[in-house]
Amino acid sequence: MSRKDRFSALYIISVCLLILSFDQTSGRAENVQIVDKGNYCLVTINAQSATSSAIGSELGSKIPTAVPDYEWLLDSYIVEGAEEEWIYDELMLRVNDIRSQVPSAYQDEINAMSAAMNLSTTNGFGDGQLSRDELWLYNLIPDVAREYQCSALGIYSNLSASGRTIAARLLDWDVGTNNQLAKLQAVYRFNNGSKTITTIGFLGFQAILSGYNDDNVFVSILDSETGSPYASINRRSYGFDLRYALENENNLGSIAAYMSDPLKNYAFNHLIFMADAVSAVVLENNFSGTGSNMRRAPRRADSVLNSGIEWGFTDAVASVNAFMLLGNHDNYTGELWNTARWSSFRSQLASKGATVTWEELKEIATYDGGNGPGSNTTGDIYTDGNIQIILFEPASGKLEVAFHPKTGAVQSNPVFDVVFAAHPVLPWIPLLIMDQ
Repeated sequence: MSRKDRFSALYIISVCLLILSFDQTSGRAENVQIVDKGNYCLVTINAQSATSSAIGSELGSKIPTAVPDYEWLLDSYIVEGAEEEWIYDELMLRVNDIRSQVPSAYQDEINAMSAAMNLSTTNGFGDGQLSRDELWLYNLIPDVAREYQCSALGIYSNLSASGRTIAARLLDWDVGTNNQLAKLQAVYRFNNGSKTITTIGFLGFQAILSGYNDDNVFVSILDSETGSPYASINRRSYGFDLRYALENENNLGSIAAYMSDPLKNYAFNHLIFMADAVSAVVLENNFSGTGSNMRRAPRRADSVLNSGIEWGFTDAVASVNAFMLLGNHDNYTGELWNTARWSSFRSQLASKGATVTWEELKEIATYDGGNGPGSNTTGDIYTDGNIQIILFEPASGKLEVAFHPKTGAVQSNPVFDVVFAAHPVLPWIPLLIMDQ
């Protein structure tokens, strides 16, 4: 196909998409579309020609239609997580401290969502309705409440059968006694020109748990507890900062530098698993733990690790919930949920031989010791606390996700949805340039 033909094809596709996104009832173009895909909602957002407030308002107006019991699902989830009213009150104080540090565009987005959903301005613990502050609490869970577990693995270069990076990320959070979070799972596509990003998370959750940009950089957050005293005053949200970095930085190194900036203080120490088309790293973001060389720095396959930690692979990086760089805070030694899973990553990766395929990576990510998903202390990589298993190939955009069922427990043999099929991997496709 010639460059001119490719341009013509792109033009036709763009016109068709514009027609499809036109709201026939109101006579105006839609900025937000929510499509029920069964196990998740696919949310497509035109962020290039609308303000953050307009996006938030339209999103807020459509969420109750997509999930009619949205308020009850989140309110009950918050009650279960807090357990007691005094804990709920403490979480709200933390929310008030941190949300003012969130970039203003994202504040506008969430505040407009709240207004469009006509959420209550009064907080009530277990009152069955969602308040505006509680929507913020939901969006700031990693910053004010923390969720344990999670793991990740990136394989690249000579160890990858294709020669391209393939990455797996397991999100292990409390799903709720009524599978509340499982009923809110969503994939967002923020179409915004050079700032276009895709996120995998939950409906109405606007920060980053897992996501990637169109520069082929994938990121995901993992907890890494040090036991340091909690502080929220003048602390930022690392989930929202990561969204900003994903939208505005174009490579793995610059995103890591943005998130490890010593001027950016966060409430919880954490890890950020990162992968691009050629490599993978784990950013150890330790700013209040201990260690002879406490630091915020990327861990690579060949990094020197703390005593007692062995890896042994040159073209792969894994992460559990622990810092590992030499001299960094040691929350690995003696912590069975970390040591057991780390051992399983090593043994399962070694069992695949000289190279690892996409399907073999899937086998590693779903490893449960043969007894079904159980506790992470038994060495299960795929645990009974899993909500999402994400497989992604940065170079091609191939994305598959195994979503926690909306009803029942995690599946013994998880089923992966092909969210986006791979596009052809070519060195250069000048779609927007025509020969004269």
